[in-house]
Amino acid sequence: MERFNRFSGKVLVLGLAVGLGSVMGGFISASAAPTSVKVCALKTTGALRYVKTGGCKATETTLTLGQEGPVGATGPAGPAGASGAAATSGIREIIVASDTLVIGDAGKILVTTVATDITVPADASVSFPIGTRIEIARTTGSPTFKGAAGVTVNGISAPGAVSFDSGDYQQGVLIKTAANKWVLLKKPD
Repeated sequence: MERFNRFSGKVLVLGLAVGLGSVMGGFISASAAPTSVKVCALKTTGALRYVKTGGCKATETTLTLGQEGPVGATGPAGPAGASGAAATSGIREIIVASDTLVIGDAGKILVTTVATDITVPADASVSFPIGTRIEIARTTGSPTFKGAAGVTVNGISAPGAVSFDSGDYQQGVLIKTAANKWVLLKKPD
């Protein structure tokens, strides 16, 4: 029985030593700064062998793993990216008899409270992207949309000067369909 206790005591001490060594070794390796490691590759098979000290044999090739080379030169700047989409929220109230669309109107709701002539500018002065949508909410008064020189606005009535049908509280959308071409669509009541 005494022999068994001595043996189990040695196993316990050995187990504690291995466990403590594993924990300390893991802690040290986890906190150590990254370094390069030298290995030897057998020229015939490519089998790798870790080299703690010394060098590789004549039948092996030395490889260094984890090595960092010098930082390269900074390359030239790339081309500028495309502009982002125009703002898509907000309301602008039109309370004057004559108004002109601005780039900030893209994606907004224009609320007209008076009879007003709204000019749609040419691409040369305000370049709305094709597909731009401008919502129109008519409370009172009739908004009329006119294209600046070279701009076509088609829609509810006739090209050139497009307006809503008679009646208050109507809504529509002005959409740019091509360069200097727009269409006004009335939404159903």
